[in-house]
Amino acid sequence: MPLLPILLPCGQLYIVSPKHRKTHATEDASVWIVDSNTEMSCFNEAFTSNWTEDGFVWGLISEGLNQLVVLGKNYQNYGLRIAKFRSDAANWHGYPADNNNRPQDRPRPVILDAWSQNGLISKSLRSRIQGGRL
Repeated sequence: MPLLPILLPCGQLYIVSPKHRKTHATEDASVWIVDSNTEMSCFNEAFTSNWTEDGFVWGLISEGLNQLVVLGKNYQNYGLRIAKFRSDAANWHGYPADNNNRPQDRPRPVILDAWSQNGLISKSLRSRIQGGRL
């Protein structure tokens, strides 16, 4: 059965990927632990905030300075706090980014600067994220 995209308030079509909705993560795929509405809300906020770079949208949910919500888990059951979203054709989908183990899952400085300037992360947390130590 094909997945149906959902039109989000930001005007983008989004698909909740079953690959990242399984019970357990694998080395190839992290899993969300937040519900799908929170996943889509994270994307919507990130897209409207223009947290984009090289075709990717980067998201997080902050409950205050340096208080990032755990969005998912990796295969080692480690909590992941950053989301990475990509577009395939006209539809977006995303996953919790394993920035500690996968350098390609680390947001670039332009994204980290935006989060820091918006009071979401401190300079020290910015450095930890950039170095893969979140």
